Amino acid sequence: MPFDSQFSLSLELTKVLPFGKLANFTGQKALEFVKELQRSGSDVFVEADLANVLGRHRIDHRFASGFRQAVNESTVKQLSNVIGVVLESGAGPTVRRSLQDQVYFSTVVQLSLLAWTHGLESLSEALAVALQRRSEAGSTSTPDVSNPTVLAGTLKACRDQTSNYQWDLTFAAVESMLPGILSGSYAATAVARICQLRRLDYAVLQALLDTLFAVQTLPEDRIIRINTEKGLSTIVVWAHHVLGLTVVVHSSTTEPVRFGTGCEQVILQVTPYGTDQHSSVCLLDGSGEECFRLSSLPFEDPVLESIARSSASGYGRRLLELFVSDQAMVSNFARRVLVQCMIDVDREKHFVLTDFSSVPRTVGGNDNWVNRDPALRPRRRFPRKLLREVATFLFGEIDEVDQLIASEKTKRYAEDTNGVWARGRPPPDIKTWMNDKYKPSERDGLEQFLLNLLHWLMFLIYTFASVANLNRIQNLPLNLSTKFDLFGKETRDFPAPWTCFRVLSALLVGNDSFSPDEFALVSAWGWSIYTHSLGSFDPAKVRTDTFNVVQGVPSRQGIRKEGIRDAAVSKLSIYGAEKYSVLWGPGDTATLCSTTRGSKPKVFVGLSGAYFEATEQFQCEQDGSVIAVTRLGFRAMQDLCWKAEWLPACEHVGSPTPDEDIVLPAKTWAFSGFFGPPRVVTPEWEGVHLGLVAGNRSARWLLLQSMRQHWNNSFVLLRGEDCCFACAVDLASTIRREQFRDIGITGIIL
Repeated sequence: MPFDSQFSLSLELTKVLPFGKLANFTGQKALEFVKELQRSGSDVFVEADLANVLGRHRIDHRFASGFRQAVNESTVKQLSNVIGVVLESGAGPTVRRSLQDQVYFSTVVQLSLLAWTHGLESLSEALAVALQRRSEAGSTSTPDVSNPTVLAGTLKACRDQTSNYQWDLTFAAVESMLPGILSGSYAATAVARICQLRRLDYAVLQALLDTLFAVQTLPEDRIIRINTEKGLSTIVVWAHHVLGLTVVVHSSTTEPVRFGTGCEQVILQVTPYGTDQHSSVCLLDGSGEECFRLSSLPFEDPVLESIARSSASGYGRRLLELFVSDQAMVSNFARRVLVQCMIDVDREKHFVLTDFSSVPRTVGGNDNWVNRDPALRPRRRFPRKLLREVATFLFGEIDEVDQLIASEKTKRYAEDTNGVWARGRPPPDIKTWMNDKYKPSERDGLEQFLLNLLHWLMFLIYTFASVANLNRIQNLPLNLSTKFDLFGKETRDFPAPWTCFRVLSALLVGNDSFSPDEFALVSAWGWSIYTHSLGSFDPAKVRTDTFNVVQGVPSRQGIRKEGIRDAAVSKLSIYGAEKYSVLWGPGDTATLCSTTRGSKPKVFVGLSGAYFEATEQFQCEQDGSVIAVTRLGFRAMQDLCWKAEWLPACEHVGSPTPDEDIVLPAKTWAFSGFFGPPRVVTPEWEGVHLGLVAGNRSARWLLLQSMRQHWNNSFVLLRGEDCCFACAVDLASTIRREQFRDIGITGIIL
């Protein structure tokens, strides 16, 4: 770029951005910073618009110190060498600039607060309208209005880059001082009351953008009086904790609650429910005269939405406290949940898969298989120790578990029931509590509700037991507003791993209907949930019992996105010479080998809206000609592995000749190619079929995909490097003979 063009752009940026270091940048540095902001999802002009309004506010020095300490660090973790994606957490370009510029620091703090309590879409629309109305009113400090879509990107960048700050702790402290403040309100449930406490009315949001600045400028001559029943805790946190003002909350049902010392600067009057009063904000001078008033316009104002959230650590107790206020009963209920999980796991010596909705179904196969062999249970084992750890993570310490297990187990087996509440009736202690707390007219549907809650909490224990790094996700922000009855019978059985992945993703995103069926990674609120297929090269090394949850946002070449999903190009193409061909049959001597040569896989990564799209191409050759090629997304790879089973490790690996030639037993064939035996399986084809793809990564993925799509009546086993050739064949023959006689073919990928 010519020097004069750089200089002109630098001057224009200086005019538009009167704040911060950018005004002192050279033209080239300014361009680099603008690009960095754009790659992170933010926008330099939107940040300037918001800084002109929010940047005027002074952040309380004690709050500022704690906030800076929480957000100033940043980390980069390598996610996958295959696709070149890293996970970036902590301070990005928006926050890094704010730590050096007080105006932008004030802006980031307040945007982080508002983005934590409101949905991005509704908040961006409300802020865009507020900026537009200020501009139309002739405010000299407001530039042109920002586009809501671009504004949402800036809000998300602030939210993700400040995810280390625990807003939920601040809100919990405030809301603990407002226990009866919403009695008689329209919020019928505890979760709805939390949302009501945090969701600002639009008129209040717009008014506070300017009135808070007025009070900070003239602290002894300006007072804000707010009449509303929405957003009470958000107002208190914003005005008192963030800006250091003294707030007093008045309600007809409780005594005034004061936050701060000295003269009251914000008077918050809770509007009585049923009075049809709209929210209003007045700015008063020292004599009590109105300087400014803004009232809500129900049919014209945007509607802000809120989602109640809580950290993963203690999430189960928080849920119980919303519905069961008695602390002793909360502990009792948590104990019942853990005991029921332990009893069910002890009773079920195998693992039953009940939900294959998000995985391609086996052609002609039996999906609801039962694995009764202990050697094949590493996928979904729930030891008591693990269940205790998860329950402690979700509920805190739980006592008297062992005694209750013994009594419940005796009762369970004596009565041959399926659970503590198998007949839809609660145990006596909970029944007594219900009778004491609720009138007969209030108990309609309560037993069923508590039963659903019990199943849901059990489901959560199994879900968190599927997280590979539980001790590092204490601050994972999860949705409290989940309608757990939507998950139906999924919460009645042991959940399949992909169901756990889907539900935890929905809790993070905050949308019950969110379906990550095409996603290998889902990211929101500065956190990511992803499958093991993103970091594995061979199907036998893809873990299927857990998935990962880490703090960070996926980034590639500085561009941040909200997830990694499969590109819609997955297709298996197989050409003539690769068809099923038996090399060795029963009684023949077979060698562990690969009959084809695999080309180096190719990875394709693109951008599609808010997500990365990734796929990997696998290709096999024979005699210099391509015989099979496929493209698989990383979620498709994980799905294929979820529908297969690992062969367990044997004791021979590491011996001098672990993979020596073996004589194949009866009903066993070793084959080359990818298509299976005839589509209609006849008795002569029933047995164990060994795919000769050892050490060939491309061929192993190709054969696994082919087996899942084209093999009729098959059960697929994966051999890893820790299982020798002889043991793999022997174990497969035993498994098929003793467990899967109704399944015509047991295929092993060698």
